[in-house]
Amino acid sequence: MIYQSTTPQPMTYHVATTATTRGGKIGKPEDALGYLRLSKIQLQPGDTLLICLDSRNVPIGHQFFAYHPIQTDGPPPQEIFRHAMDRHASRVLLLCSHPLIPHGPFMPTEAMLNHAAKCSLAGKLLDVQVVDYLVMNASVLESLLMDFHDRLCRLALRYSQQHANPLFTPLCPN
Repeated sequence: MIYQSTTPQPMTYHVATTATTRGGKIGKPEDALGYLRLSKIQLQPGDTLLICLDSRNVPIGHQFFAYHPIQTDGPPPQEIFRHAMDRHASRVLLLCSHPLIPHGPFMPTEAMLNHAAKCSLAGKLLDVQVVDYLVMNASVLESLLMDFHDRLCRLALRYSQQHANPLFTPLCPN
């Protein structure tokens, strides 16, 4: 775990965005960045933003989760979906700022992938669709649900099987 002695500066986002108006639909990842700009939210490294959507993908609110050095994988799914249910969201989009790499290309960590799998699985159980889980820094926007879909499905299956059976036996690797 890396601790910074100075206060991290808010990120400025240089990823190309489309013109999204408040109340406009979020149809692609770049629209989420447009919503971020219009809402005047600045994410510090490691922060997460939950964007609650209605059934037509129109934002109906958001919730900010600050980075916590002990909970490095992200906010607990219970907190995420509690806020989504409070706003009567039928869909959610999670936008996370990469905690360690502020610029340039990156690979999502195993903790990020596990957290995305847990959130996706919790959304299916609660009938609140996770539209996407985006990880970004100042220059790169990465979709975990779209780009790592097969790996996340395997992680979600393993997680659900471990928690459904208290007498867990290792899964067959094939």
